[in-house]
Amino acid sequence: MSSSTPPANSTSVAAPGSPNRAQRRALGALYATCAIPGCDVRYSRTKLHHVIWWRHDGRTDLCNLLPVCARHHHNVHHDDWVLTLTPDRTLTIQLPDGQIMTTGPPKRVAAGGPPSKWRRESDERR
Repeated sequence: MSSSTPPANSTSVAAPGSPNRAQRRALGALYATCAIPGCDVRYSRTKLHHVIWWRHDGRTDLCNLLPVCARHHHNVHHDDWVLTLTPDRTLTIQLPDGQIMTTGPPKRVAAGGPPSKWRRESDERR
């Protein structure tokens, strides 16, 4: 194996902590805009933020990634906004003054149908 050949178990060509193309596509199917309520910055102009920060051992998994515009990304990293994301992608934002904003899951649905359909199918199997 030459020195320019990646190891056989290497699957990532992006920098460590960078979301891959499939993750970007999946989140783009869910979000038309920045995930912060009321923000209309298009998804294509957002950054994928690690809800549990990568430098704090947050994983680069869909369940830990959220599209945010540059302004809101700054708020999270420099203005002490605390984000929490539930498995159904309900977002809670705690602001430094104690105010809490919550938004439900994204209105767009990725491949596979709406989450309520997924719940019904899993409930039927029990």
